[in-house]
Amino acid sequence: MPAAVAGLLLATVATAHGEGDWNDFKVDNKNEAVAQQLAHTRKIISDIVLARRPVTEWPDLELMRARDRLAHLAEEVDAMLDHFREDGITIQFTDSLHEHPRAGQSVAARHALETCIDLIDHMAALDGVEAFADELHEGGPAAYLFDLMDAYVDNMALYGRLVHHAH
Repeated sequence: MPAAVAGLLLATVATAHGEGDWNDFKVDNKNEAVAQQLAHTRKIISDIVLARRPVTEWPDLELMRARDRLAHLAEEVDAMLDHFREDGITIQFTDSLHEHPRAGQSVAARHALETCIDLIDHMAALDGVEAFADELHEGGPAAYLFDLMDAYVDNMALYGRLVHHAH
């Protein structure tokens, strides 16, 4: 492989996870991609629970594909959070996140991704869609994770409004 092609491939891999030059535009786009994927995954879960499409095997293949996309986004958000840390933003403190709402939105995005992945893993460990639906309606662990995911998504939106009101 010619050195120029190898160098291009390495550069592509290095930036595929967003490492390096994060700017406001890239951060906003990544957070928007997270919000869209979470909404899409929520729809998949709703379609499963409400039997809007047949589930022929468990765990559901479409749901597991969504989990893979969420895990990939989580890696990218981790790189984004590293960027904020390198810029001196303390992402563990609410005051710091209010002062830097893009970082706050990214922290909420990471929590939402993690919770959604945990929810999917929990779903997959159950005996089937009926067991998940029962847990959801009875207020079990699935309902808790679902509500927690929604709360983090709400936090993402709140920080997003703070980002856009700051300008």
